[in-house]
This record gives sequence, C-alpha cells and structure tokens, in this order.
Amino acid sequence: MSNPATLDPGSLSFDQFVAFFFEHPESEQFWYADARYALADVIISGPTVADHLTRLFSEFGAATAGYSPAQISHGIWAIFSPSFALMEVLWDSNIPLENRTACIRSMLALFRDYVALHDADVLQKCFFMWWHIIVTGFWAHQGQFDKPDVSQLDPDATTLLNTIFETLTQIVDVPDPRTQGYALHGLGHLHHPGVRGLVQQYIEQNKGRFTEEHVQWIEQCRDGVVS
Repeated sequence: MSNPATLDPGSLSFDQFVAFFFEHPESEQFWYADARYALADVIISGPTVADHLTRLFSEFGAATAGYSPAQISHGIWAIFSPSFALMEVLWDSNIPLENRTACIRSMLALFRDYVALHDADVLQKCFFMWWHIIVTGFWAHQGQFDKPDVSQLDPDATTLLNTIFETLTQIVDVPDPRTQGYALHGLGHLHHPGVRGLVQQYIEQNKGRFTEEHVQWIEQCRDGVVS
C-alpha cells in the first residue's frame, strides 16, 4: 500500500472497517504507527465512524471471531492510537449527540458479552486502560485537566458524562472481577458526583473478597486519586 494523503474510515463498509483494524499479522504489533498511517490526514466524515464503533462494540465477539487475541489487542490500540484517534468522534459536536451516547452505551455489551468471557493476557492492558483513555479524552476536550469541574460543563457534555457514568455503573454489576476492576478504574478518573457513593457501596458489598491492598486501590478509585 502506498502512502495515502488522507484516510477516511467512514468511507468503509462495516466489514471493511473491522478488517482494516484487525486483519494484520500478530507480528505487526504496531502496524498503526507505520508512516503510511501516522502521516496521513485522518478524516472522520459524518456519524458513520461512530455508528461503526457502536456496531463493533455491540457485536464485538461475532465481529472479531476470526481474529486472535493478539490481533484484537493490536486493533484496539490502533483505534485509540494518535494515528486514528477514533474515540474523538465521541466529543465531536458535528456528530449528533444521540449517535455519540449510543456509542458509549454500546460499550456495556462489549464488556459484558466479550471482555468478561475472555481473559487472554494480551487483552488485559487494553481493556484496563479503555475507560482511562476515554475519560481522560473527555476532560481534555473540555479543556479541564488538573481539577475537572462538572459545574462548568455545557448540556451536551453533561449528557456525555452522565452516559459514561451510567454505563460504568452497569459494568460494575457484571459478575466478573476483572471487568469490575476495569470499570472501577474508569470511575476513578471520571470526577462524576455519583462516583463516591457508587464505589463506597461496592466496597461495602464486596470487601470480604479483597485483600487490604486491593481495598486501598478501590478506595483510590472512590476518591478520584487512582493512577
């Protein structure tokens, strides 16, 4: 493939979109950092990419059934990578808010129906960092970095923040400790007013399952100081 001047993932069909991100040899771990992608101007045209992501997350197991855990991990990092940064569609006001909130909500299906059932080591880091990356991106888009202030958000941003909180609340209820941990990590960076009460309730209901060190980490999530 020659170096493209522009790349428009939204111009692909859904099947082409999935293949573009996941159909790479396991040995090409950082394929998305290749200059042909890293130097291209990535164009997000309309809501199509948001809709492709929504379908991907909703049908993740079926959509990625032909790929190995390593290929899936590499594809996820590609989606998050600076070369593509597809999650930026969530904060793009040119895309209808309903498409963006639907994409966030579809992540419940991803974590409930796929992540909770797949524990390959190569998948752990990308799913542990999933919500950290999304939440950090949300606050960065708001221009708030050190001490996020919910009261300064406009109505659309407030809706997005609430949708993330509601989705993470549902993921915390998924009966899989790993998946719960991924959601708690995201809550620890969210700075939503409901986080403290939700995580404290989780601690009280589950503290008999955890070591003291693990409880301390969950308390950091509760207090918004987790790393």
